[in-house]
Amino acid sequence: MPNPSGVRPQPAPSSARLHYAWIVLGITFVALAVGMGARSTWGVFVKPIEAEFGVNRTATSAVASVSLLLFAFSQPIIGWLLDRYGGRVVIGGSLLLMGAGSLLSGWVTEFWLLFIMFGIVGGIASGGAGLTSGSILAIRWFTERRGLAIGLASSGFSAGQLVFYPLITLLLTWYGWRQTYVVQGVFIILAVFPLVVWLLRNDPADVGLAPYGGYTEPTAAAARGGADPGRGVTMREAVRTLHVPYVRRGSTR
Repeated sequence: MPNPSGVRPQPAPSSARLHYAWIVLGITFVALAVGMGARSTWGVFVKPIEAEFGVNRTATSAVASVSLLLFAFSQPIIGWLLDRYGGRVVIGGSLLLMGAGSLLSGWVTEFWLLFIMFGIVGGIASGGAGLTSGSILAIRWFTERRGLAIGLASSGFSAGQLVFYPLITLLLTWYGWRQTYVVQGVFIILAVFPLVVWLLRNDPADVGLAPYGGYTEPTAAAARGGADPGRGVTMREAVRTLHVPYVRRGSTR
């Protein structure tokens, strides 16, 4: 079957050790699961927040809407930041900001402060731990099984909701919404953020490795353009070269 990309993978040297790409993929999965899980549980907090602050459903729905809009419109900026600073800084910074927003949400005394903490800070922060970051890291670390890698990383979105919803509901029932936000923030800052900073790497070259599957052999056109197959992939290149089946596997639907 012809290769539509015009490149031929060069096999990586065989090794009995687990390739570091799978560790990066696992950390990316966890980061996306926590990012989506923390952002998507707003509905669990709605009734106790309405009761405490005396606001109506329109106000609490506005918080969720603003958060979703900022999450969506932040993606081009996230892509630019990924090109400039890499996934570890972007995802790590997003999780740190998200954890701080959750932690401070437990101490707010006015509803408009909660609007800022969750609607604005949380919406922007969750954008960094999203599909854009996960897809770029998967493309940089995998030349074989790339579709599988993108699909596994993206599945963190659904997994985060499946795990966070029952846990957050249980904590809210036991301790109340303020303490639940504090616990969530502490967990993100002290457990997930250090894991990302410690283990996540932007590119295989950062640890002296080739991508999983080896480097690709450049086509004549790429060689004339001076392309370097060993360097990291930018977001623009990823969008231009990513095949349709890979994009569809990375979909949230």
